[in-house]
Amino acid sequence: LLMTLLSLSGYSQITSLEEGFENTFPPDGWEIKGTKTSQWSAHSYYYHTGYYCARHDYDYSGCSNFLITPQIAAKTGMTLSFYAKLGNINFADDSKLYIEVSTSTSDTANFTQIQAIDLSDTYQKYDIDLSEYNGQNIYIAFHVVDNNGIGIYVDDVFIPNVDCPAPTDIVSSFVTDNGTLSFTGSADSYDFEYELVTADWNDDNISSETNSITLSDLLPGTNYKYKLRSNCGTDGTSQWILGTFTTQCLDELTIDEQNTYVEDFESYQVSDFPNCLTMVSQDDNHPSNVASI
Repeated sequence: LLMTLLSLSGYSQITSLEEGFENTFPPDGWEIKGTKTSQWSAHSYYYHTGYYCARHDYDYSGCSNFLITPQIAAKTGMTLSFYAKLGNINFADDSKLYIEVSTSTSDTANFTQIQAIDLSDTYQKYDIDLSEYNGQNIYIAFHVVDNNGIGIYVDDVFIPNVDCPAPTDIVSSFVTDNGTLSFTGSADSYDFEYELVTADWNDDNISSETNSITLSDLLPGTNYKYKLRSNCGTDGTSQWILGTFTTQCLDELTIDEQNTYVEDFESYQVSDFPNCLTMVSQDDNHPSNVASI
């Protein structure tokens, strides 16, 4: 969860939002209201990214429930984006999702519908312009009206910080053990982290005041993931931009004094295969032998 806070008239409003429902539910500052609030929960299946999403379950007797964001200081150019899906398209008439806005309080009676979401049974991205609320403090509700329908899934809710645009035009250039990531941006500095694609993020960020980041001591022929964001000081930070890069393979293998090369394959998943080896067998699960390239 990424929230940037702005103090106005004794209240705290967020100026950006990045929520994937990976931690406590509801997330800090969010509210659940309605006729049967237990229908909203974190769900570890059918997520779009990460390991969890928000799910609204169906109810035999029907229900109307709201998942409500913290208060947001709306500005021109601000957009809400999110991913959502339906558990089964055959229940589309019985499970409905609406995006609603309140310009006063988070009481359900104060919300006005701004868009009915046309759901499918695969995740779709939805973008809603909030510019008309410029200068107002608003709440946004994911309002589900269920009539013994099916589950609705919501993930990766995002409102960018319009005062701190994210880096763009990212270009990576890597050889066997080093390389550079360059990008376009006008922020005071940039936060950056990289890990092996199979590793968890450890939030050990690198800070750069230039529009390029140079890395060294990398592993040859290896897939890495990275995340990059703008840091605009008092104007907060942008959303994280996620990406990957792969280092080049060595031209030749290094053989030890026993004239051997060892690869125990312990760092790979069952379906993976090392980037710098060629599989001769056509059986993906049981390669018979390999050769260097």
